[in-house]
Amino acid sequence: MSDSASTSPNRPRALSQTQSSTPLDANVKPSSWRRSCAGNWRVAATFLVTGIVSLAIRLLNLPVNRVIEARYCKQYYLSHDPAAIDPNGEVPEGLCKIRAVQEPLVWLENAIFIALTVCGEYLYGRHSGWAEPLQISSLRYR
Repeated sequence: MSDSASTSPNRPRALSQTQSSTPLDANVKPSSWRRSCAGNWRVAATFLVTGIVSLAIRLLNLPVNRVIEARYCKQYYLSHDPAAIDPNGEVPEGLCKIRAVQEPLVWLENAIFIALTVCGEYLYGRHSGWAEPLQISSLRYR
């Protein structure tokens, strides 16, 4: 066979080591693609860690809520039905699930949440400078 037969258009040529079987976009370099994928993993990991921390904080707040609920419950039953309080000075948890006890508990939880959110936004705005471009007068720090 001659050299011209090996380069005929009807026969497929073997790919060299520098050629790829799939064409790459001329604008996308493999290194930039790898960096963008690595950035996506960082964002996903950040959201995952934030979610886990948020869940942990919620779980840690459950005992605090029970202590506050027990206080509101005891206060309610001292004034309305002292016989519901056992000899140890505790009220069974089942009796605490009434509207008169749950309303102040929910109000307090929401007040704490709002206070923490406002303080967080205040500190974030103060240190990041986001209040300046928006011209929010209550958050301007000079």
